[in-house]
Amino acid sequence: MTRQITAAIAEIQNGAEDFASRQFRNAASVDKRLGVVGRFLALPLLWLRRKRDRWVLAELTELQLRDIGLNSLDVWRECTKGFWRE
Repeated sequence: MTRQITAAIAEIQNGAEDFASRQFRNAASVDKRLGVVGRFLALPLLWLRRKRDRWVLAELTELQLRDIGLNSLDVWRECTKGFWRE
């Protein structure tokens, strides 16, 4: 379900990019080059991405949720998770 939500958020944002999402996407390559330091840098970026994605999901209307195959209970479950939880 998390992948479905993530994909839906990406569609809604219409490819809008910000610094955190670009950095998160590049976190794997940073991790390979820098080892422990890369993992240390990637973790807060991952948390930021989760927090932002859940905030965007919470702002969707019932009609938008229906379009992406979700309901308000699914959104509630996802949005009440801590930023550290997948």
